Amino acid sequence: EKIYVKIIDYKTGNVRFDLTSLYYGLQLQLVAYLNGAVELEQKRHPERSVEPAGIFYYNIKDPLIRGGAGESAPVREKKILKELRMDGLVSDRPEILEKLDATGETIPVSYNKDGTLSKTSSVASREQFTQMMAFAKKKMEQLSAGILRGEVQAAPYELGKKQACTWCPYRAVCGFDEGIRGYAYQRLRPLTPEECWKAM
Repeated sequence: EKIYVKIIDYKTGNVRFDLTSLYYGLQLQLVAYLNGAVELEQKRHPERSVEPAGIFYYNIKDPLIRGGAGESAPVREKKILKELRMDGLVSDRPEILEKLDATGETIPVSYNKDGTLSKTSSVASREQFTQMMAFAKKKMEQLSAGILRGEVQAAPYELGKKQACTWCPYRAVCGFDEGIRGYAYQRLRPLTPEECWKAM
């Protein structure tokens, strides 16, 4: 009686899901896709409950692994799966985790010896997914309204060691230069996951 929605965004670079970037509006794509897919499935199946299962980045690569000549095929396969493991956020509900990957080899979870999820697992409750989806929708509305008002000033972000200008090919066009009075990075404070959830 339920439909679970999973979003996978295929990337050629090494992109990682980051709640802080989501909170500041720098990484809304996965959640925007999730919002759209959940709404679409709910329209198609109004009689069913539609729930998020997970949002993932999958880095497209052909991994090379190290191994001995006598190594078995299952051991090699396990090493390859570890290299291809997706990054993102997954539902903390056991029935969803079981459907996605019972072993946790391809999704960002790991298990303790007693079968419970470890602290390093990247999971969220149904309530947190709902909260995150509503937050992302509101954030996109705010950003869209700002663009329509003409807010397009050169004000790139700086978050930890990351800067918006690092890989931007349009720096010469926007004219951003910290040496010129009035130009400065928007210095964003890194947040813990707990702070992000509370702020959202």
